Amino acid sequence: MFRLNYLCRLRNSVSLMLEIRGSRHAVRAFNRSVALSKASASVIMSSELDIRNYFEFAKELALKAGEIFKCGFEGQKIVESKEHIWDLVTDYDKKIEDALIQNLKTKFPDHEFIGEETTATDKKKPELTDKPTWIIDPIDGTLNYIHSHPYTCISIALAICKELVIGIIYNPLTSELYTAMKGQGAFLNDKPIKTSNATELKNSLIELEVFSLQVTNTKNRDIRWGRLEAFIENTQAIRYSGSAALALAFVARGALDCLYMDRLQPWDVAAGVLIIREAGGSVVDTKGEESTGKELPELTDDPTWIIDPIDGTTNFIHGFPHTCIVIGLAIKKEMVIGIVYNPILEQLFTARKGRGAFLNDKPIKVSNTQDLSKSLVCLESGFIKVDHMREKTIERLRTLAQEAQGIRTLGVAALTLCYVAMGIVETYYIEGPGISTWDIAAASLIITEAGGVVVDRVTGEKINIMIPRAIGACNEKIANRVVELIREADQRIIEGAINSNKNVKCKGIEWDLVTEYDRKIEDDLQKQLSNIYPQHKFIGEEATAEKNFTPKLTNEPTWIMDPIDGTTNFVHRFPHTCISLALLINKRTEIGMVYNPLMRQFFSAKQRKGAFLNGHPIKTSKVTDLSESLIAMEPWIAKDSNYLVTTYTRMHALIQETHGIRSLGTAALTMCYVAMGAIEAYHVESVDAWDIAAGKLIIEEAGGTVIDTTGGELDLMTPRVIAACNHQIADQLVDLFKNADVKAVDKNLK
Repeated sequence: MFRLNYLCRLRNSVSLMLEIRGSRHAVRAFNRSVALSKASASVIMSSELDIRNYFEFAKELALKAGEIFKCGFEGQKIVESKEHIWDLVTDYDKKIEDALIQNLKTKFPDHEFIGEETTATDKKKPELTDKPTWIIDPIDGTLNYIHSHPYTCISIALAICKELVIGIIYNPLTSELYTAMKGQGAFLNDKPIKTSNATELKNSLIELEVFSLQVTNTKNRDIRWGRLEAFIENTQAIRYSGSAALALAFVARGALDCLYMDRLQPWDVAAGVLIIREAGGSVVDTKGEESTGKELPELTDDPTWIIDPIDGTTNFIHGFPHTCIVIGLAIKKEMVIGIVYNPILEQLFTARKGRGAFLNDKPIKVSNTQDLSKSLVCLESGFIKVDHMREKTIERLRTLAQEAQGIRTLGVAALTLCYVAMGIVETYYIEGPGISTWDIAAASLIITEAGGVVVDRVTGEKINIMIPRAIGACNEKIANRVVELIREADQRIIEGAINSNKNVKCKGIEWDLVTEYDRKIEDDLQKQLSNIYPQHKFIGEEATAEKNFTPKLTNEPTWIMDPIDGTTNFVHRFPHTCISLALLINKRTEIGMVYNPLMRQFFSAKQRKGAFLNGHPIKTSKVTDLSESLIAMEPWIAKDSNYLVTTYTRMHALIQETHGIRSLGTAALTMCYVAMGAIEAYHVESVDAWDIAAGKLIIEEAGGTVIDTTGGELDLMTPRVIAACNHQIADQLVDLFKNADVKAVDKNLK
């Protein structure tokens, strides 16, 4: 006996399929069932008062959980790994999740729960139902939490009838509480927040995650590296901080313009999705579709029926005769049976794997046309109505219309794919909101059995029916040309955003920004220090930029200052930015100060007196194995063609050989994170003395070391930096980069 699974679009009764043939009563019955379904859903949905009560209780619970969170952050933790070495869990993840679920369950006994650690223990994929369901990540950014890197948080969301109604993200270390209720706006510590007004990709600060670059599949890794390079080249700057939930909150408050991540779980994003939406932003999946929080069941090797009782429902409602019933059978994830039936026109399309394709039991074949200019092309223009797809759909439609002989829109995916199979249409492109596996599964087999192809719009390869962004075509030549044209259309949209007018002032290079505050802070610092120490010299970033040369460092007392280190962060309100000030006497740094006013972090050091954060002594990490280290580096250096290859080869090496990498976009503050033990090391080149002078002393006084990338002594005026918690980590990085650079040279020679 086969064990049969079912993957069906949500309709009230599959048995209606048997009643549709020639029966108007079935239409009325179907419409009544839909109306009843909607009425039932409104009963399930809780009242606004209920949701307010849920919210207030969960908010207080999050604040109390924050106390447990802080205890673990500052104390000893038991660390274990889950399925992957980089997927870690601590005893505090479990303590916090248990406390949250226990209290919520006691208060709301009829509610359901999806928690990260509970799911990991049960080892089965959770199902989101219509019941009130709390989606919990007890510690988002666990790797940061383990390394005492303060970019980590608690995330709590509530979904009712599969819709998000509450979102709470809390970072106890910075006392930042982000909250939202559906329709009520988004807040940070009870003050309204809004997303950024940025509309140009070129001027945007983007958050990425790079842990997915560890994938072993060469093709997938190449695709991900290609995306990373594209973001570096076409945005103002990128960051990777290690917490999806907190990054989403930063988008909501306007500190980031965009977050791009995949390989995520519901608990990573649920709260952040609602908070962004309530702050005026948008969350779409990587195909460009609005995120709904609903997921398909998993397709396994078991025999699985994939059913769409009515494909082309709008046509069905209006009596437009292009509508159909769709049934497919997959075994070991391969389609083996496909049936598409249009009762109105009495068209029965069938296929069995290896047996050919048929229309009413007569064999069918795809068109012999080889040229797109002689082809009839179908696509769905209705997605123009969807805000986030409008521009893309219009440009793709315009591009295809210019080359094809004609364009048609029928409003039914499965049947249109069958028209490709019978040779009356040469190609059909379909993806967008509402398009799912059941729309293409059966028909994809019918096309291939008729001699055609169905490919993925992004990769150009055979379609994965669980990722339905399909181009069905009579042959590979036509399919590949459609893939090319859609890529060209999308690229024109991107270039249009990149090449529009800029509002941010630059220095000599486009990513090196300056504001009036940089100049004002530097002028004020120099004026006040000059009044007290009139014989002292000054080397400041903005004064040097205006004079277009770097003053020579002498033995005289010299203040080296950066009024705003991390200016791009400052412009975007990304809170990792600081003032950096150092005093050198006889070319040796005697005093170093780095101040982040936004997070109230004041780092300081004096020669042989130790290093401090807000008056409390700090020490570097005791980790000595690079594979257990969290490392920071700056990918923006790849914008400079002189550093392009070495940056990517070193980044690749770090991703493979370390716990993880981070990018904060500020050299001085990142060096202080090495000093406080939040990260083990930091690598940066193409920077200046004012970026690192203060941070270097603070690291050394905290027990760390700062050397040249080659392993020699650092030249402060032309710095190539490896800043590390100890000599062991520094030496391992030197060796790692030497090997990476050899590969870079080989690549250039080839």
